[in-house]
Amino acid sequence: MLRRTLLRTVGVAAVGLVLSTGSAVAVGAPVDARATVAASPVVEGGRAIDYQADNSTAQYYFERVDRSIRSTSWMAEYGFGTYEWAPYGSVISDPVVVKYNDQIHVFARGVSNQLRHFYWGPTFGLRNDTWDGGTIADEPAAIVIGDQQHVWAQGANNELRHFYWSPSLGQLSDVWGNDVVGKPSVVVRGSEQHVFARTPAGRLKHFWWSPGSAIQQELWGDPIAGDPVAGVSGDKLLVWVKNATGNLRHYAKGTTGAVTQEDWTTTEITGRPVYLPYGDQRHVWVRDPAGNIQHLYWGPSFGRQQDVWGNDPGSDQLVGAIFGDQQHVWLHGVGGLRHFYWGPTIGRHSDIWG
Repeated sequence: MLRRTLLRTVGVAAVGLVLSTGSAVAVGAPVDARATVAASPVVEGGRAIDYQADNSTAQYYFERVDRSIRSTSWMAEYGFGTYEWAPYGSVISDPVVVKYNDQIHVFARGVSNQLRHFYWGPTFGLRNDTWDGGTIADEPAAIVIGDQQHVWAQGANNELRHFYWSPSLGQLSDVWGNDVVGKPSVVVRGSEQHVFARTPAGRLKHFWWSPGSAIQQELWGDPIAGDPVAGVSGDKLLVWVKNATGNLRHYAKGTTGAVTQEDWTTTEITGRPVYLPYGDQRHVWVRDPAGNIQHLYWGPSFGRQQDVWGNDPGSDQLVGAIFGDQQHVWLHGVGGLRHFYWGPTIGRHSDIWG
């Protein structure tokens, strides 16, 4: 296929994963040691990554299968493959995956509501541990900031729990506030850390921290009906979420001024949106009740546009990733794991990953 002529890949499986168990990371003193500066644009972890080794790149899709975590990979030299990252009985949420130097780190809610951590590196193989700092009640969000790994999740009492680790300090945790449910979304703007989450009453809640300041919080806009997804463009914080009438609502706020909001659809959407930054453009994918994969995008030179990437009556949950200059979206559909992708030189295509 056209995509495969562009990507010459070698996967983690090809360099040999060895299952082993790591020791739990140490809990450090309760000091304020969060990263203060993001050296380059920071993107929230998702469920699909590319991994480069020996000048080649592999594509990986991660999912929960029967309380285990499994990756499905595509490699030019080897085709498709699967690998078990967490055995049966380990987790009860979908995973979130981040790259950390030459390592892959996977976080998920464990069967006892702990934050489980599975990680692989080329020098030590596959390990796992449990991060301390309280139990969690839903799927976590994760991001790498500098040399630190950060995770946020709903706590057992609807508090927003924050877990973080650095090589010099070990693993730390704190609580950012209360009154949240579902999966949060996290972004970094300069030295600031921002988290968005839904309240039990269906409001969009914004938490943020910056060096030398306490954690702050506020409510944004009208009632919502789903979990948000957030991004940053320039100095603007961006959020997309299903609103109370079922439309895709878009919020934006700069470093000064009020929050602005507008509907990006006038018809109902299903599931959580997928947002992917692409240069100076903003790209969002959602499903509609008819099973269409709606692609809504905005650029400073052409404004807001919309097209349909395909139709499948399968899962409402979309997964997205940017690999190089290509956009990729997956969903579990009729006949298997559907994969849709687009590149500026190849156009739009689709295939099945298993």
